[in-house]
Amino acid sequence: MADIIVTCETLTPMITSGADQSEFELRADTVKSLLRFWWRAFHVFDTIEELREQETALFGGSTGTRKNAAPFRISVRVTELKPAKKEDLGFSASNSPRSYFYFPLRPGKFGMPRDAATPNFEIFIRAIQTAEQAKDLLRSLWLLEHLGAIGSRSRRGAGSFEVKEVKLVDAPQEILEDINHLYPHPQSFFIDKDELRRGLTSSIRRILDAWGPKTDPGAALPCYSRISDRARICIVTKPNGDPLSLMDDLADHMRNFRNGESGFGKAPLPGGSSVFRKEARIMHERIDSLLNGSTLVAGPTTVMKPEFGLPIQYRFGGQSKPPCPEPVGFNAIPASERTRNGQTSLHKLDRRASPLFLSFGQFGADGNRSSYCILTYLPAEFVTGETGDRPVVAFKAVHDTKKIENLINNKKKPPSRNYKLWLENRLTTALSPTTQLDLASFKADLEIGAVEAYLNDLTCKMNCFDL
Repeated sequence: MADIIVTCETLTPMITSGADQSEFELRADTVKSLLRFWWRAFHVFDTIEELREQETALFGGSTGTRKNAAPFRISVRVTELKPAKKEDLGFSASNSPRSYFYFPLRPGKFGMPRDAATPNFEIFIRAIQTAEQAKDLLRSLWLLEHLGAIGSRSRRGAGSFEVKEVKLVDAPQEILEDINHLYPHPQSFFIDKDELRRGLTSSIRRILDAWGPKTDPGAALPCYSRISDRARICIVTKPNGDPLSLMDDLADHMRNFRNGESGFGKAPLPGGSSVFRKEARIMHERIDSLLNGSTLVAGPTTVMKPEFGLPIQYRFGGQSKPPCPEPVGFNAIPASERTRNGQTSLHKLDRRASPLFLSFGQFGADGNRSSYCILTYLPAEFVTGETGDRPVVAFKAVHDTKKIENLINNKKKPPSRNYKLWLENRLTTALSPTTQLDLASFKADLEIGAVEAYLNDLTCKMNCFDL
């Protein structure tokens, strides 16, 4: 039985915890589930049953009435814990762009809601039964390091790490060929981006060759995130820059793109750079038409922006007369439209993770390090519900009353009598259980193409190329 000991260094602040969400904790189960995810993402099976059987054989689990333990043990030891300050996440008097990627951790009255850190750590994978299992775990580890990250916001590059050393204990000779190819030397061996590109491409091809079919030509989108003909892997490099400075560049570009402020380069979205703004404008007109008492404007029938992940909050300034003092807008979530016995119902889900993964790394000689980010696009079916369900994006109209309450209760500058009456009437309407604001809620179909257009735009504007 073989053991694998992996020494790692974290490059971007990591957000992970145990039962106490407020304290940082890197758990073995977290690492194991990510190894399982990347193993699954690079396998193609004819049926889900075959996938579950093969996955359970390596990582453990249950299939039907049978339960299997994993044929290895995994543990994690943090060797150095370096707590991350809010400035490391981009939060300061003038927020840096990377705060866009770390947005859920924005500091409140009592500081950040969760701890973040950049730990050095070791992964111990012990008592591996066979050489083939050891190879599969090493390949999954390589994919996690280069295409993924650990913890919350990992799909935006938070928790990216670098493997510094891999040790094998009592390993058969046949494992050494794989380990020498995937981890022959530190990343600093890649002196320039051309060597980096060749090395990464070679390793990805080697993993795909070892694990069978590369793609399933002509097939529809897979029902889970995995490699397919629609998948795409790109890399962006930044000479003489650290991973956090490159994260700033990419966060700034993605924010501008999603806000409709960036052109779409050689492969524009249908309708050009105004697509996202057009979607938002129609939503704004819909909710304003309701608040103003005019004919209700129809919402968009298809949307593209939610492909980046759900939920999304849309907030608009009011155009009512007098001006609406409180934010109004929509909360967008994934849902399944289900028709049974002639009755149609909407089954709402909590979230739909982004199909785009960012992972940051370094290359170049010591003292002259450069950074890179690998962007992996693994499109899949939008929502997996019961057979016959129609996946949709559900938009619920919202009415934030906090600002209007503050205006009514303002002691330093109290509102005039007429304005206060108008505000109180507005508040009563907003808080009423029979409020008509729900009339503005609607649903729309998701149109795939926004992430692909984002990658094309990134290729035009930054030092980005496909692997």
